[in-house]
Amino acid sequence: MKRKKDFKLASVHGLLIPDTEEARIRNTLFYRGLIQILFSRNLEICVRLFAYEVPVETSEIKGVPRVESVDLLGYDTDKNLYIIELKTASSKDSLDKTVT
Repeated sequence: MKRKKDFKLASVHGLLIPDTEEARIRNTLFYRGLIQILFSRNLEICVRLFAYEVPVETSEIKGVPRVESVDLLGYDTDKNLYIIELKTASSKDSLDKTVT
């Protein structure tokens, strides 16, 4: 399935206050623009967020088109790319599906 609309990086699209917990967390992080990831006591990385809900693949489930997307994209001071996929405790997606 081919994308029918442009996707703009660093722009707001969709609902400002979404109806799901995961989407509200995603929007809150994106609107802050910068997150800090603590890997250990000695390693903390600041990640600048530049896009959310980035479409990566389209599929079809029982005849209904579905767009698979990455929750957040960002980069650090060394320009390393961070692909961040959020999952809440109530998520039905398995870890294998999330990672692949």
